[in-house]
Amino acid sequence: QYDPQDLLQPVVLFESVFPKHTRTIAFIGMYRGPFWGAMELQARWAMKVFSGRLAMPPRQEVQEGIKKELQIKHQRPRPQFPKPDYVAMCESLERRLSKTLQ
Repeated sequence: QYDPQDLLQPVVLFESVFPKHTRTIAFIGMYRGPFWGAMELQARWAMKVFSGRLAMPPRQEVQEGIKKELQIKHQRPRPQFPKPDYVAMCESLERRLSKTLQ
């Protein structure tokens, strides 16, 4: 689902981190906007998932999240940023991090 011509959302990822079809890779900062705080939270989330300290989100939740990302991708007119509410994005990532298993 990578589209190098799409500058708004070149790849569709669950919460801008995890791809739909594989559970062995994560992407950090793959969205439009230089949001360093969000990138730090994305990196912490991916690290905790891969280290076993957090469970990978259930496939159904990932599929639903991908549908939401696709709605953003196909929205017309296109928004300036796919995740315009930076604070809400960080809060969502922080809630995921607070569910540490160990």
